[in-house]
Amino acid sequence: MNKYLLPLCCLLLSLAACTPHKIAIEQGNILKADMIKQLEVGMSKSQIEFILGSPIIKDSFNGDRWDYIYVMRPHKMPVRKKTLTLVFTGEHLASMNGSALKLLEEDEAEENPDAETLSRDD
Repeated sequence: MNKYLLPLCCLLLSLAACTPHKIAIEQGNILKADMIKQLEVGMSKSQIEFILGSPIIKDSFNGDRWDYIYVMRPHKMPVRKKTLTLVFTGEHLASMNGSALKLLEEDEAEENPDAETLSRDD
């Protein structure tokens, strides 16, 4: 009985290590704060396409609206989605909105931490 115990334990341990690895799935346009910082009202469509790439959705009924969408599905984590909608007047950017603009606020918070940090030296 004891001579089967060690091989059985080794077999069970090796089977436990054989779980499949699940990767995070990214879809759409990757939107980063440094890319969005470069956008300015009045930029041309070609300048924006150089910075962000071509949009996932170009509205066929309204050529003055571009939608950039980024979705990440990490394994066993909630889905993260960022959107950026650009509205043009003619060939120039008129406005932008979407959840990706929050990246700018988060980036500023990381760069400029509050000056009032409390520390206690004992």
